[in-house]
Amino acid sequence: MTSPADELIAAGNAAYAAGRFAEAIDMGRRAVAADPHNPWSYNLLGAACAEEMEHDDARAAFHAAVAADPRIALSRVNLAYALILAGEFSEAEAQLNEALALDPDMPAAFLNLTWIRRAQPGDRLIARLEELRARPGADRQARSIYAFALGKCYDDIGEYDYAFACFREGNELAGVKFDDAACEARFWRIKSVFNREFLDKHERAGFASAKPVFIVGMPRCGSSLLEDQLARHPGVAALGERPEITRIVGLISANHPGKVQYPDWAPKLPAEAFEGFGRRYVEKFEKRHVTAARLIDKNLMNFQFLGLIRLMLPAAAVIHCRRDPVDTCLSCYFQFLRSEHSYKFDLRALGRYYRLHADLMAHWRDLLGDLITVDYDAFVDRPEAEYERVLTALDLSPAEASTGAPKPRHIQTSSAYQARQPISRTSVARWRNYEKHLGPLIDALAGTA
Repeated sequence: MTSPADELIAAGNAAYAAGRFAEAIDMGRRAVAADPHNPWSYNLLGAACAEEMEHDDARAAFHAAVAADPRIALSRVNLAYALILAGEFSEAEAQLNEALALDPDMPAAFLNLTWIRRAQPGDRLIARLEELRARPGADRQARSIYAFALGKCYDDIGEYDYAFACFREGNELAGVKFDDAACEARFWRIKSVFNREFLDKHERAGFASAKPVFIVGMPRCGSSLLEDQLARHPGVAALGERPEITRIVGLISANHPGKVQYPDWAPKLPAEAFEGFGRRYVEKFEKRHVTAARLIDKNLMNFQFLGLIRLMLPAAAVIHCRRDPVDTCLSCYFQFLRSEHSYKFDLRALGRYYRLHADLMAHWRDLLGDLITVDYDAFVDRPEAEYERVLTALDLSPAEASTGAPKPRHIQTSSAYQARQPISRTSVARWRNYEKHLGPLIDALAGTA
């Protein structure tokens, strides 16, 4: 017979799986109240809070899950992930080691461990991952994660052929396919709907706040480094990768009487809708960051919605982060990303997607005209000059920027560790180490700047 807490946990997990994270938080809190000693109540609450970017609440919930039952490896991995986002890597590593002591085969523990530590030649971690990778009977997802973790280790020690073989295996085992024709059609529709005539028609429809700043680009383009530097300024509130714009788009699509999808419903929206969405977006974050002059949203996938954002928030700034195309794509290929990044699991698909992305960004640049472009290579070569240039473009005084450590914050990307390291050129032209393996990618990218 299930308890009330178990029923709430089941309902909360269903809400979480459906993307209804606020509902899952409510279920998690009610489950905790019903049974304060059930670790799964806290794990549900922590996971849902993390999706809503309530990072302090997520961390507290995962701490409580470990306290409720220290023998559950997943609770420790969850807590370790929360600690990684906060930049507390030593404590995170301790939790991951505890998780592996409880479950010596746990894929997520290995993946997170390799994320925050650099392997050394002869590292026992490599031998253990090789053993797990070769073990018969492991499911495809576990083998894929072992391969990604092992690829990271071999990359650390300069064994690039072994590293690439592991990354290729990890991507292939993931079994994710990219529909480039559907992606091309969707981006074409976006360009067709959001044209000069449409934007001019509604140029005064939105909420005229100059506070929002949207950083967009491909994953692994150096945006976390830029955000980390901007967060040093007292006038900046770095919001992280906020889901609000994506949710607005999803909400309109889900509730459209004809089930019309983005972008085709945009021309039918009443003018006051743009102002309403923009106002609610700004007011949500103004309440949390009262003194901030700039609110920086680093959800890179907002590049698909820049026309809508201009109509909602006509005074918002947009920063386009760019990096060498091959370095960008290779870094994506080497990351264990969610399946919604379906383009990243195959080199040819990566190159085709990058071209589609670049084409859409060229459309926005021609249409919007005032994008702030930041090149990763230039930023690591001249960090102070580029930092001052971006601050000036955002009407922020470079003289007020802090030269000390950045304000404590969470970085909710796979760059949570890397973005906190000293700025260097170690990732510039990294693809040269793997050039002989990259023919399909380089061919697909031919002619791309």
